[in-house]
Amino acid sequence: MIHNMRLPSLIAVLAISFLLALAPVAQDAGPGPAAGAAAARMIKLRDGSILWASIRSHTSERLELVRIDTGGRVALDWSRLDPSQARELQIDFGYLDPNGGEVLVSADQVPLTDGRNVVGKIVNHAPDALHIKTAQSLLQVPLSRIAGPATQVQVPALDIYTKEELYQQKQLELAASGLPAGESDFELARFCEKILDYAGAAKHYGEAAAKDPAFKPADVAAARARTTARAALQEQVDAIATIDLERKRENFDKALALSQAFRDRWPQSPLLPEWKKSLDRLEKAREAYLKQQIASLWFREAERLCRAAAQKYSFAQCVEYAGGALAQETLDAVTASLQKSAKGLEPAKVKALWDAREKRGQRRSSYGLGTWLLGEERARKDLDKKKDPAKPELPKAVTSEQQKIEEALARYLKNQEVARKAAGGGAQDSEDAEGYWREQLVATKVQWMLAYHAEYGGTMQVITVQGENCPECAGKGATEVASGGIVPSTPGNSGGGARSGQTAVNSGSRLVPCNTCKHTGVIRRVVYR
Repeated sequence: MIHNMRLPSLIAVLAISFLLALAPVAQDAGPGPAAGAAAARMIKLRDGSILWASIRSHTSERLELVRIDTGGRVALDWSRLDPSQARELQIDFGYLDPNGGEVLVSADQVPLTDGRNVVGKIVNHAPDALHIKTAQSLLQVPLSRIAGPATQVQVPALDIYTKEELYQQKQLELAASGLPAGESDFELARFCEKILDYAGAAKHYGEAAAKDPAFKPADVAAARARTTARAALQEQVDAIATIDLERKRENFDKALALSQAFRDRWPQSPLLPEWKKSLDRLEKAREAYLKQQIASLWFREAERLCRAAAQKYSFAQCVEYAGGALAQETLDAVTASLQKSAKGLEPAKVKALWDAREKRGQRRSSYGLGTWLLGEERARKDLDKKKDPAKPELPKAVTSEQQKIEEALARYLKNQEVARKAAGGGAQDSEDAEGYWREQLVATKVQWMLAYHAEYGGTMQVITVQGENCPECAGKGATEVASGGIVPSTPGNSGGGARSGQTAVNSGSRLVPCNTCKHTGVIRRVVYR
């Protein structure tokens, strides 16, 4: 009975019961992280809210989480997290150096029309430009190059201010704080360490000991010895900081060259562990940058190349191009663009990064009223099969070179089939495909080619295909017209004046192939990524 139990035992039992009630219960069905997932943890968000989740994967750009409450997957950019926790996690995962740049400040991130961002402190809104301060210079960014409004981000203070500026700000802050002299010098010395000014740190630790020998004598002595040793390596410390700075500027070739120069100049440096971490951060950032750029550049270059082809090629040539050479020309164009910041990049590496891209989001391209150019079989192919966008196709196993050649050959033959029909006077029922193509707007041709490339070019992941009824015939493929009393033709009898292929509905009408969709009945759209 409860009244016979001792109070401590009762409290222990109640506490255990309460904890068990809070613990998630394993079920055969229902939301929850997959078996073997990482341990759940509290994720603090920038707006003050929290999220209980396990970390599924991470990159230098974002975290992939699995929510504990719903089992749903969530992608969060680092900027969405509480700055302190974001930095802690980035240090744990090797994206940030725990020894430097620990002072964070608010900065303005300004998106540019070329897809890049400028991060700094906006100090002036001029009529034609924004003046943005960084630690190295005062940038004047023309308004014509700005793609949208600035957003607030947390960045290392050394990205925005020089060591001298930060030192003076902290000195004034401590002078106004009213702290005792010894403690004030101790705090200023710790701040100097955080901004990588080890000579200044050693100086103020010494002054703290001189002004107040009783203030944390052991801590002050150890810190003074540590920073004095680091001050002797200040040039190497600054060299690593410069590598990190060029990485943040996305000058990866320069950063790699500086990293190699460090190793060549100081092969026995005691800072080699810090240098190795810096190199790891650089390689991860370069890989993440290339993946991000490839994802946007690939679609942009494919559209640009389609536009150029649509303005000069016939329909048959456009079909062959969209299903064949466009893939290679897109790869070459993307490689050339990326080589501006990564000169040694090879097309094979770009293709591998494209294949390994994060397949997020989706794009749509439509054949429009030109769906009939595909021929009826292709126009309606797979329209009754629904793919779940939430369950994208699993990546195929690596195929042999022979299989790749066979797949490319199959695509080539399919493209040739459509092109042959066009060159022969029509893709469907002897219609003039070339004449139709010449009459279309360039934007319409581009959409058609992108849809065809997505399906038959071999580089895109098709999520699903969608069909919409032809607006003229409502999907029937034929329209009813007055026959003027024509009698339907029968085998062996063409009496009544009915033309071959015409089927009478009743004595006063007949069905003829729709002149808009050419009997296909659909407008085909491709959803892909």
